[in-house]
Parts: sequence; structure tokens; C-alpha cells
Amino acid sequence: LAICSHFQINAIVANLPKERQTLLFSATQTRNDPVFVSAHERCAHATPDNLTQWYMVCEEQDKVNTMWSFIVNHKKSKIIIFVSSCKQLCSLSLQARFLTGAFCHLRPGLPVMGLWGTMNQKKRVDVFQKFENKEAAVMIATDVASRGLDFSDVDWVIQVDCPASVEDYIHRVGRTARMNQAGHAVLFLTPSQEEGMITALRQANIPLEKQTVDPKALVDIRVKMQAVLSQFPELNQHAQKSLVAYLRSIYLMKNKRIFDVSSINAAELASSYGLMTVPRDSKTNKAETPQTSGSTTHSDDDRKNK
Repeated sequence: LAICSHFQINAIVANLPKERQTLLFSATQTRNDPVFVSAHERCAHATPDNLTQWYMVCEEQDKVNTMWSFIVNHKKSKIIIFVSSCKQLCSLSLQARFLTGAFCHLRPGLPVMGLWGTMNQKKRVDVFQKFENKEAAVMIATDVASRGLDFSDVDWVIQVDCPASVEDYIHRVGRTARMNQAGHAVLFLTPSQEEGMITALRQANIPLEKQTVDPKALVDIRVKMQAVLSQFPELNQHAQKSLVAYLRSIYLMKNKRIFDVSSINAAELASSYGLMTVPRDSKTNKAETPQTSGSTTHSDDDRKNK
């Protein structure tokens, strides 16, 4: 429990009737119990059979385009998109906040909303109810939405950023395929993450099929992202901070076999966010200029030849 949470618990208990039946539950378990009962002890897989799971391999800088392309091709679906979370970095909420704001301005054709850890409780409840009442919508969230929230009729769970563990993966995909309904889950992995993460998931009896991304089907929104950031300075700041926080989160991950910050092209990733330069990071202490389809750099020789 969180520090000082006993005050809230005592307040709740004080308002309960004296004549009551008390049942205690825990998300943890002890191996000292003589009897262990599992509802899924005989299941062949760790995830529901009515959940179809895929993964696709794409570079970090292609994630935003792939995410956008998926959304505009599933306008009649209810989708939860999970982005990176890191317990050491509260600032990672900015990534969900930035992407939510950017996609709202770009208007994909269905409602876009966000849910993250630094959001106050009233706002969380409002977002939950709005998403719950929609037949088709997109929610971009951190792992705050992966546990304890029962969303109905979710068609797709998209994990844009690799989960920190198999347990986190299971909790995320658990937002769909509930109450015997069919569900779909897609995991984005970079080439350096594929072998380690897929091995871990399959060892946990989680079946995934690989899907290839057709480059021709992707919509390149980098120029549009640049336009949005230039129009909304606050969103530009969120983009810069979320990029730095994401790189730091990869750096802080314990499993270096899966999470390798040196494999990320920071300039290309910044370009996919709509940024013209890489924000100065305390780890790299440098800024680079990304190249996009909408900007071209020419040398002096090139100018002379024109």
C-alpha cells in the first residue's frame, strides 16, 4: 500500500456498518499455503483462448505512423493504446498526454482521449465514463489503465511500447477479450526487442503470430505533426519532454537484452514526433537535426549544381 494510505482505509472502515461480513483479498499469493487453487490451472495458455494476439516489428521512428495508420483503418473499433511506463519516471505521463493532444488535433475520425498516472481522480473517472459510453474511440494510456479498470467491449489493445515484463503484457491485454467476448491484441517491437521479448512470452505460454507491416499502407504524418507542434507551443514542450523521458526509461530498464537505448536513432524518433531537433538530454548532452520527408538539407555543392 502507498505511504499514508491507512488514513483512507480507516476513514472507509469508520463509515461502514458495524454488522457486516468482511472478506479480504490480495493480488499477491504465498507459497506456504497447503492448498493452491487456480481458475486457469488446466488452461493451455496464460491468456484467454478468445484473445487473438499478434506482434509486428517496426523501428522506433515508425511507431507513430503505424499507430496513426492503424487508428484511421479501424474507425468503428474501441481501442486502448498503451505507451511506455517507467516506475522511476513520473514524467512519462507526458508521452500519453502529448500523443493524445497531437492526435486530437489531427482528427483521425473517432474520439481520442487519454489516461495517465498524474491525472487527478475526478478527471480519470470522467475519461473512464466517456470511453465506456463510446461505441468507437481511442484511449492512449500508461499502465495506470492496465489493472483494476474493467472496460466493456474493447476490440483492440495496442502496445506501442514494449512492456517491462511478461506480467505487464498479460495485464495490458487483459483489457480486452473479457466476459467470453472476442478480443485482439497487437504488440509493437523493435528489431532489437523481438528475440528477447518473444522468447519470454512464449516461455510463459502466450501464443503470438507475427504480422508484417506493409510500408505502402502507412500514412506518413510527420509534416502534419510538425504543423501541430508549431501551432501549439505547449504541445511542442510536451513532445520534447516525452521524448527525453522515453529515452531515459529505456536506459533505466533492467533487461538490457530487450531494452537497448543505443539501438534508437534519436534524430529519426524526434522527427516522428514532429520535432525539428533532438532535445538536449543529460545523458547525451547533444542535439541533432532530424531529416524528414518535408525538410531537405543541401550542401554548397548541391546549390552550385542547381
